[in-house]
Amino acid sequence: MERRKSSRLRCRLPCEVLGSRGRASGTILDLSEGGLSVHTGSEIEQGESLSIRFQTPEGEPIEVEALLWHSRRVRNRASGEDAWVLGLMVSNAPAAYSRLAPRAQAPHPEPPSPSPMSDPGQAEDEALVGFRIRVKQCAGPRTRLLSLSATSEEEARTLAVTHLGNDWEVLEVLVV
Repeated sequence: MERRKSSRLRCRLPCEVLGSRGRASGTILDLSEGGLSVHTGSEIEQGESLSIRFQTPEGEPIEVEALLWHSRRVRNRASGEDAWVLGLMVSNAPAAYSRLAPRAQAPHPEPPSPSPMSDPGQAEDEALVGFRIRVKQCAGPRTRLLSLSATSEEEARTLAVTHLGNDWEVLEVLVV
């Protein structure tokens, strides 16, 4: 199952990562309309809000606000030093970033059917909101990212658990 909503543009752009513990240099490995991947020598806490500063190949400066969705440690074979690859979800980006990132090519997945636990008296015309839900396998290291529509954060949590079963726990729910 393809979890990404938009295609990725592979690149190698130098960047600066700004967070609550200061700044670090890095390299953007790929980017898309909804996220980017950054290689850096600094370990950063999952869930931290970051600013990523870089220049387009044409020299236009861009600053993107993003949330650290996941990270993985990698080892430099030549030096033996640890580094991290950060998976970031874009929360705020200027128009220049949108022009740089490729547009989605795959159709958006259909949201799961309404949960049997939803309130039967709920108004039919209540507005649906898009959510990204990060879940973790209870007895293992696997994580998944779900995108679905619901009328509230609580309903989104319920839909995720109903869809995946009790072997998964909800780590984070974000409105998109």
